[in-house]
Amino acid sequence: MSETKIEKEVEDGEENVERGTAKAAGTVLQTVGMLLFLSSCCVCSFAGKWEGWQLSDDVAGDMAKVKGLGDYFRQENWGKVGMMLSVMFPMAGGFAMATFGLGLQADRKRAGMGALVTCLACAVIVLVGGLGIWMDDEGAIWPRIWHVIVSGVMWLTVGLSVVAYRDVRANPPADGVEILPRDYKVPYSMYHDDPPEVRLANEIAGRKANLEAQMREIEGLEKKLDDRNEKNKRDV
Repeated sequence: MSETKIEKEVEDGEENVERGTAKAAGTVLQTVGMLLFLSSCCVCSFAGKWEGWQLSDDVAGDMAKVKGLGDYFRQENWGKVGMMLSVMFPMAGGFAMATFGLGLQADRKRAGMGALVTCLACAVIVLVGGLGIWMDDEGAIWPRIWHVIVSGVMWLTVGLSVVAYRDVRANPPADGVEILPRDYKVPYSMYHDDPPEVRLANEIAGRKANLEAQMREIEGLEKKLDDRNEKNKRDV
């Protein structure tokens, strides 16, 4: 399909069905994704204090044994592994969720599928990580509270992304919505379309037009007054 035809379809509004549900879901996913990203960063900083790992004498020895990711998962403390999964993936998934949420608002076709896959993958990984958290009998209560909150949010976003994906599938965006028409004018700023000089010139031209209209109105009134005075003189 040529760019001219795509521009014409977009300009004429063909197949440009409003996807209000998907756009609303994209706004929610963007907000929730950034909140997950920021909160996961904070939880990552305090996770050691929750479990008391920083105060343990065995921390240095445990970390010295870890040479790679496989060694980390072979540790006996599954609470640490579960906490890692419940923090890292919501952090990365929240950022991806916000990205796909913006894509839904911008009518990107693949954003619906991307949001669904991201939310579902994060929800499953957090669920698996929760097994380690809840199986750790010596773990603190705070990681479990965090896991309950994150799990609930993740599965809610899964339902929301399913609704958005169905809306996009039912009403797919038009091809080439990202292509600007040839006569598109780039705005000067987010507040004004024209630069200050053009706005001032337009204001001056508008004032001149108003003054000319007022002058014509005044001249008409003066003519009526003169005609009335002439008529009064003839009557006298």
